[in-house]
Amino acid sequence: MHYPTIYKPYFEKVTLLNTSTQALVAGTIGLVASAYDKTIETIHYSIAEEPFYALQKLLVVSQIAKPIEAVHRDILNAVYRFLRCKGRFVHKVAMAFAPDDITLKTAT
Repeated sequence: MHYPTIYKPYFEKVTLLNTSTQALVAGTIGLVASAYDKTIETIHYSIAEEPFYALQKLLVVSQIAKPIEAVHRDILNAVYRFLRCKGRFVHKVAMAFAPDDITLKTAT
C-alpha cells in the first residue's frame, strides 16, 4: 500500500501573517482566555471546599478548620484576582491582534 507524502507547511515570510491566519491566531488567544476566565476558578473552588466541608462536621477539628479555610480562601482570592487581571490583558492582546474586519467579544 502506498501512502501520499506528508509535507510540512511552508511560509515564505514568517513575519507577515495573512488576514485569515491572523484572525485564527487572535480568535484562538481569545478562546483560550475566555475558557480559562472562570472555568478553572469555579472548578478549583468547588474541589477545595470538599475537605473543609467534611472537616467542619467533626467537632474535634471544626474550630481549627474554619480559620484554615478562611486563609486558604484569601490566598485563592488573591491568586485568582491576579489571574483575572492577566486574563483581561490577554483579551486585549487578542483584540489588538485581530484584523480590523473581525471583532472579538470580551468575556464579562
